[in-house]
Amino acid sequence: MSRGVFSVPVKYGAGAEVHMYNLTNAIAALGCEVHYVTNVSPEGWFNENIILHTIKSSKMLANKAFSAWTFCHASGNLRAFKGALKALKDENYSFDVIHSHGNLSSLLLSYTKKDVPLIYTVHDNPPYSCQYSSLQETLIRHIVFKVIDSKTWRHVDHIIAVSKTLKEEIMKKKVPSDKISVIFSGVNDEFLRENNVKKSSAILREKYGIMGHYCLYVGRLTPRKGLDYLLYALKIANNVKCVIVGDGPQREHLLSLMRTLGLQDRVIFTGYVPQEDLKHFYAAADFFVLPSLAEGLPLVVLEALATGTPIIASKVAGIPDIVVEGYNGLMVPPRDVESLSEAIQKLADAPDIRKKMGIHAHQTVNEKFSWKCIAKEVLRVYESLCA
Repeated sequence: MSRGVFSVPVKYGAGAEVHMYNLTNAIAALGCEVHYVTNVSPEGWFNENIILHTIKSSKMLANKAFSAWTFCHASGNLRAFKGALKALKDENYSFDVIHSHGNLSSLLLSYTKKDVPLIYTVHDNPPYSCQYSSLQETLIRHIVFKVIDSKTWRHVDHIIAVSKTLKEEIMKKKVPSDKISVIFSGVNDEFLRENNVKKSSAILREKYGIMGHYCLYVGRLTPRKGLDYLLYALKIANNVKCVIVGDGPQREHLLSLMRTLGLQDRVIFTGYVPQEDLKHFYAAADFFVLPSLAEGLPLVVLEALATGTPIIASKVAGIPDIVVEGYNGLMVPPRDVESLSEAIQKLADAPDIRKKMGIHAHQTVNEKFSWKCIAKEVLRVYESLCA
């Protein structure tokens, strides 16, 4: 069951929705009948073993401002709960398990599911372990956590955490260890296939006018992603170009800051790009930068690693579970402009190090992070609850 926020398959961003869509298809491909409660985009493709229970999408865009994000998650969770409850009643509660990804919808289902085991996948770290750029967002996230998330953790039958760090945070709230399984997100096979850097560079040059060496950021343009610190770090770094892929409420602010810092010749904002072009941005980049203040286990890191792209990332939440210092990337403290700038300069000036890290990056995800592997791990959790 989805969170009811973004339609699937997702065109731009929304890592949790990408996770649900791919996991659902991967489980169905293993021969299981899956009833999927979600809002669906016209481009949707679903395995023949999937039975859809469609819900409506919000007319408000969740990627504009934090207030819109909050409204879309609340209303989306309510729609997902109503859709799931209808499916349960229509099928006379004959399901083996319920697997939910929304906090509010999971909490409501815990009161109405009867004897069907309920599994909840937690994608984001709790607010007390994160840093946010505004007091408003901090207060809202803490209230939501206290009223909804902490209760959901206690009420569901099992929790899947997408990182080891996240499991540790959940356990701090006195949730037993054996109630939590750590199962990472997966990455699409297209990112795992061998990359042709020359071909990707030619496509980017033709479609986007991007030429030469660059570092890359992919994601929403929000304060939580720490992009202000990235721009300040680029100002200090010597002649390093950066491509920023994505959109969001901070776009105008970041464009203004870029001009103030005199980075117009070195920073390119592409806006959202089609999903089929993303691999080319990763493959042609020298390295990937994620200066986030708070994260769960970001899908973009797995995608970058899969394409053989070294990582520079903030040492927050689940990122240290997959980015190993000096092996496939570099870690920096969040908000530390000087450390971030030094890491950027180090990789920009060292093609041999980048090449070695790139080989290790691909090896990191090649065998462990395909969706088929992830689906098999999730099925083992289902089977344990059914038993």
